[in-house]
Formats: sequence, structure tokens, C-alpha cells
Amino acid sequence: MRHSYASYHFAMYRDAGLTAKNLGHPSPTLLRKDYNNAVTRAEAERFWSIAPGG
Repeated sequence: MRHSYASYHFAMYRDAGLTAKNLGHPSPTLLRKDYNNAVTRAEAERFWSIAPGG
């Protein structure tokens, strides 16, 4: 789940500093190396739109 969060959050918001902060990383360097282009923006939009049906 942590890797999914990082991949989809970074793809959606393109803010390595914010994503790294949310994960508790001291800097965004590792995040950029491991998660850059792992997920497309379109995939991230679909991921973040998942919600329970009502």
C-alpha cells in the first residue's frame, strides 16, 4: 500500500517534496529515483477517483 500511495500520489500531484514529506522521507531524492514515471497521470486520476458506491 505504501508503494501504491507513493506512486499514485506522485503521479497525480507531481510534487516530490510533498509526497516525500507524507511518507516521512528526509528528502525527495529517493522518491524521484524510484517512483518517477511509474504511473501515468491518467492512471493516478482513476486511482484517486475510487470510492464506495452509494
